[in-house]
Amino acid sequence: MGSKRRSQKPKAYYWIISLTTIMVLFGLIMITSASHIIAIFKHKDALYFFERQTLYAIVGAFLFWMTARIDYRKLRALTWPIVAVTTLLLVVLFIPQVGHTSGGASRWIPLYIINLQPSEIAKLAAIMLTVYLLTEQDGSDFELINFLPFIVVLVIVGLILAEPDLGTAVLIVVSIFIVLFISGIKLRFLTLFSSFGLSATMGLVLLEPYRFRRLIAFLNPQKYAKEGGFQITQSLIAMGSGGITGVGLAMSKQKFFFLPAAHTDFILAIIGEELGWLGVIGTVIAFALLAIVGFSIAYNASDNYGKLLAVGLTVLLTFQAMVNMGAVVGIMPITGVPLPLISFGGSSLLVTMTSLGIITSISSHSTRRRRRR
Repeated sequence: MGSKRRSQKPKAYYWIISLTTIMVLFGLIMITSASHIIAIFKHKDALYFFERQTLYAIVGAFLFWMTARIDYRKLRALTWPIVAVTTLLLVVLFIPQVGHTSGGASRWIPLYIINLQPSEIAKLAAIMLTVYLLTEQDGSDFELINFLPFIVVLVIVGLILAEPDLGTAVLIVVSIFIVLFISGIKLRFLTLFSSFGLSATMGLVLLEPYRFRRLIAFLNPQKYAKEGGFQITQSLIAMGSGGITGVGLAMSKQKFFFLPAAHTDFILAIIGEELGWLGVIGTVIAFALLAIVGFSIAYNASDNYGKLLAVGLTVLLTFQAMVNMGAVVGIMPITGVPLPLISFGGSSLLVTMTSLGIITSISSHSTRRRRRR
């Protein structure tokens, strides 16, 4: 009986579980290597970040298992409650003495063992709401009046921008745009949406001094090292030092307070330094495989809701990885988003593993439905 049940699982089910497990374990190894110096300095415990990330991984594995087992179609009924809770959490950030401010941004709510980052939950909530609204009606018959409920999505994005967190807001908007495109929304609405999004992004960059400095530093990091190019300069030094095979695991020099955020946003630079370009290429291949599996699940989904939800969550994951890796190697501006499954960060890991569990559910339940026919 057990072997029969296992045989009913689609190949994508095992692909996602295998890739997720490998990437999380790899992340734990690299987080330990990249963080043990700063962990000793700040917390007097070399394994401080490893222990916390391991706890997040265990909880994330439970969330993955739970969401993979349930029928994804049941999530429709949970969409508005999830959106309501997410919006409330985003508002709570701005209450004095509640939201935790770091680096000039209020993005975290301190809890007992974790700093909850509502914007991470907001990514999942925004995709779920967009897919819910789109599947309530035929995209080909979509008119301007149908966009009114999307004001809620704009409110979520606006609250994230107010933290401020432009990187996460851009991730959400780009993912929603691709979901709209796949859903068959009329071209004139897509053009209007993209024009508004690009104009708003450029305005936010040009009007905020620190964002403008980041843009200038991205264009010439060596020249403007003191004005915002220091991090990318140190990142490129780390990547260049590693060569093809790297200097060896745990042998990085940049993690000795040269490279800021070495165990979070810039962990790929430590991978490049310690494991070389072979390690970086392996990381890229892992994300590429996740994208291929995710899009194949969307293609084979048995209903439009599953199709759009799988597309949205897969785009969100892979585009975030592209943005992070692009910033680390200097081909994209720094946005402050972590590398999914690998960077240190509880909220990011929990939401990413939940999203992968949902994608797995879409694969499993769609396959069973086709077989019953």
